[in-house]
Amino acid sequence: MRNNRIVWAGFTLTTLFAGALELLRYLFFDDGLPAGVTHGIAGGSVGGALLLFSLGMFEVMNRSQSETRELVDLHVGAERRNTQFAALFDASFAMTSELSSEAVFQQVIDLAREVATARYSALAVLDENGQVEAFLTSGITTEERARLGHPPSMKRGLLAVPMQTGNLLRVPSIGEHSRSVGFPEGHPPMERFLGVPVVSKGRTIGQLYLTNEASEPEFSPEDEEIMVLFARQAAVAIENARLYRQVQTLAMLEERERIARDLHDSVIQSLYALGLRLENVVRTTTDIPHQVADQLSYSVDKLDEVIRDLRNNILGLNPQVYYGKRLNQGIEDLLTELQLNALLNVNLAITENLDEPLSSAHRMELLQVMREAMTNILKHAQAQNVSVEGSNINDLLKLTVKDDGKGFDPLQPRSEERQGLRNMDIRVQRVGGWLEVESALGTGTSISVNIPITEATAQG
Repeated sequence: MRNNRIVWAGFTLTTLFAGALELLRYLFFDDGLPAGVTHGIAGGSVGGALLLFSLGMFEVMNRSQSETRELVDLHVGAERRNTQFAALFDASFAMTSELSSEAVFQQVIDLAREVATARYSALAVLDENGQVEAFLTSGITTEERARLGHPPSMKRGLLAVPMQTGNLLRVPSIGEHSRSVGFPEGHPPMERFLGVPVVSKGRTIGQLYLTNEASEPEFSPEDEEIMVLFARQAAVAIENARLYRQVQTLAMLEERERIARDLHDSVIQSLYALGLRLENVVRTTTDIPHQVADQLSYSVDKLDEVIRDLRNNILGLNPQVYYGKRLNQGIEDLLTELQLNALLNVNLAITENLDEPLSSAHRMELLQVMREAMTNILKHAQAQNVSVEGSNINDLLKLTVKDDGKGFDPLQPRSEERQGLRNMDIRVQRVGGWLEVESALGTGTSISVNIPITEATAQG
């Protein structure tokens, strides 16, 4: 605006100067100065004024075009922000209306990718121990995800920075950042990065991050702002899903506890009373045939076996007995129960704090596996000695249960009633490990549970 005033002032003064010269020539120098000279001076002045005016108008037009472009950019930016906020509103409604954990987590990353116009997005959710409970992606195909194998541990590289610092991280080039460690084979190309921690009640419960390829624009400060708001909504959705899951679990546990209590109070007591009456018949009847006495004794033994099975099943129905226990304590309790039920010699050699890297869910599964192993020994092994060894060496947690019983042929097909090993194998695979079984007729049995710590940690 100031330049415009200067141009107009210069034009006006020059015009007045030319007019004044012409007037002086006419009044005083009409005979002294040739008309061509005065006319040249006036013309030059007018020409200079016109040049200044043209330059001023050119600058005004350029400034107008620049301001127009700025207005267009502002309009486009405002439209994008409106779209983002509308998507954020839709996202908050969708995330809080869904209660299933898996569905909530997938919605979080799908909507985040849409809001920020990103090619890829991912969400890592942490459990109460700070380990990765779930890792979901959006924008990556099923085939690409399969080629990548296990999800990242979120403990190294750029992915670890927002979690460790509690601050977001925006990087224009992933490969040029000092914390970058590269990509595994088969990973899609990614260049732009925006990572935002998901925080609830002052505690980091996850991380949301977005990436783009090199041909796509960098993430902007506006993207940062919208994703911080989005991460807050995601934190609420994750906590809601966890609360819903806890309520479901509590309801299931209460129902199992009720069934276990009914079994203990009615079925077991009735069976125990029936066994006592049969024993009394054998003991007090002197003229009972020998074959009948044998059958009655056999029936009493079977009733005792049924009672032991029911007690073990009650422990399975009521897993609360394992909550809050470490592997060491839980295994000790199981061996004590086994020793009382079967009068076995037991030996326990487990590294202290064996399960330190594992979550409570992993401990629960492993204790259920050990319970199944003790049940198999009690029902089938006819053993005199049982040992349990546990170690954690080179990031491999290993639990081994050995007995000196009658053994069996592992290759022999199992009946429908004897699926203990299969159940154990399923549980071990569920926590990312594998089961090893060594046995032969007459040589006892050795069962080993192997859990890679890195894999268990990644799965939470």
